[in-house]
Amino acid sequence: VPAAGRARLANRRESATSLGRLLSCQLSWFAQDVLRLRAGRFADIPGANQLFGNLAHEIANRLLPPGPPPAAADILSRAVALFEELLPRVAAPLQQPEFAGELAAARERVPAALETLVRTLHARGLEVVGAELDREGEAGGLPLQGRLDLLVRQGATPAVIDLKWTRSARRYREEIAEGRAVQLAVYGAIAEPGTTATGAYYLLRQRSLFAPRGSLLAEEDIEAVRGLDDTLHGVIDD
Repeated sequence: VPAAGRARLANRRESATSLGRLLSCQLSWFAQDVLRLRAGRFADIPGANQLFGNLAHEIANRLLPPGPPPAAADILSRAVALFEELLPRVAAPLQQPEFAGELAAARERVPAALETLVRTLHARGLEVVGAELDREGEAGGLPLQGRLDLLVRQGATPAVIDLKWTRSARRYREEIAEGRAVQLAVYGAIAEPGTTATGAYYLLRQRSLFAPRGSLLAEEDIEAVRGLDDTLHGVIDD
């Protein structure tokens, strides 16, 4: 490896995405994350699922400022208004005719999912710490970084909620059950200095929170073969 390539390894911080590449294919990790090689000069337009996810993230960011969660009574109407306001700016390709069916469904599902999330925050006594937060930290000598979709707190206990727009609920349930939820493990390690946060996936299409059994965010009884701490330590050992 040329000296210039080795120099890029100094002071690196890994994200959950880069760790996934590192564990599955070291060459892919070195090419994409270290050398930052790309397939071509022109970026592809993101797919529909990513665009819907981007739109939902931005609406959540607007609806959930730090502090107690907003009143649930008018959250649906506010989410609907933000959907229409942000659609042409955040996800304009979704206005093309070929996405008409998916867009019509999302107009109902995204605001309804955020309303359910707000009601869940109230029901669990959770306070919003912040949305779209950039965080850095270290675990076991491994420097880490990431952007947290939503950081909340129940008393002194922090928790991370990662928003997903996906058709596959099974994938995320299995990640947690099999101790492979690397993204939640990384986010939990860097969320708050000096402590480890629990974490959950919030599936917007399904309006469901997936978290390991015993988590303050758990809705289903998902028994994990190992907790998020052990998952992260497994990644560090690998």
